[in-house]
Amino acid sequence: MTWRKGFLRKANSVTIFTTVVSKNQSLLNGVEAGNANPRDIRPEDYELIDSLSDKLRHLINYAILAPSTHNTQPWLFRVSDKSIEVLADRSRALAVIDPDDKGLAISCGAASGMLAIALSAVGFQFHVAHLPDSYEPDLVSRFRITDQVKPEADWKDTLTKIRLRRSVRAGFKNEALSDSSLLHLQLSERYDDCHLKWVDSVEQEKHVLDAILKTEKDRQFDKHYLRENASWINPIRVRSRDGIPANVGKMPSLSQLWAPAISFNEQNERITRLSIVETMGNRPIQWVRAGFTMANALIHSSKTGLSSAIVHHPLYIPEIQSKMESVLTHGYTAQILLRFGHAEHAPSTPRRSLVEVMMHPGFRH
Repeated sequence: MTWRKGFLRKANSVTIFTTVVSKNQSLLNGVEAGNANPRDIRPEDYELIDSLSDKLRHLINYAILAPSTHNTQPWLFRVSDKSIEVLADRSRALAVIDPDDKGLAISCGAASGMLAIALSAVGFQFHVAHLPDSYEPDLVSRFRITDQVKPEADWKDTLTKIRLRRSVRAGFKNEALSDSSLLHLQLSERYDDCHLKWVDSVEQEKHVLDAILKTEKDRQFDKHYLRENASWINPIRVRSRDGIPANVGKMPSLSQLWAPAISFNEQNERITRLSIVETMGNRPIQWVRAGFTMANALIHSSKTGLSSAIVHHPLYIPEIQSKMESVLTHGYTAQILLRFGHAEHAPSTPRRSLVEVMMHPGFRH
């Protein structure tokens, strides 16, 4: 069965797993366990949890904080014994801008990446496999816990960085980037076929950004694209736990956020830096790995005070990919564009609670 043919039931028919938790966990942050906003979870909460299964469920809160297109949060999780599984929730797919569920796979890869960072921070050692079961195509990642050792020295800081991370939506500050902050982003690469590549040339950067902006301009005449955007980006969504509830009229447009002109300030100091997550191959396994790699880049950058704007849906267009060839490593495909800098403050996007994304461990579809 192919990646696209796998399909989870709609939200009203998915088997949701309401967790049974310890008394200590039910008191965390003064809210009922599992129903807390993941953004309200604190590192100290983890120390109050006793059982392994409750610890694993608790750490899923950090996976929920991963970025996703239009904040659709297209993921579900399943915990059993010493494993955590990340599954695609295709009822949250975007049929217009993401007809092949490529962005959905990237988003689930990002959730897997955030989960891996959280697990490692508190001392869990694990093996992770992506798309491990051809008979269950919605199963994106499976984590098998192999051991638990002493937490990392800065584990609380790492979990806090995940919680506080925000995608850049309100624009970048007029603040120069330091060499040290960029050096910190030279990531150790987990996959041989997936890399974070810097766009070093100003001319190449302009070439890439102009192509992205032209695509966005052309889409403003596509009523289906506009309708799908409006269904997820709407001020009325302030009461929802997904989508983008901001007043978009007060936020920079995509064309402003990705304009080549904002790369430098008036003193000709670089204030943003463009990078590409590129893969050798362009299949679902590479899409998941791209999201996983992006998650690592986002948390590494946050440790130096940087944030990132994220875009990938224009890259699904073959014409854009052909224009990117001169910038990419030979034979590679661009999956995600990241623009790093110091972010202007913007409200955080909401997140679904743990009980809304947990599946019963026995449920198969």
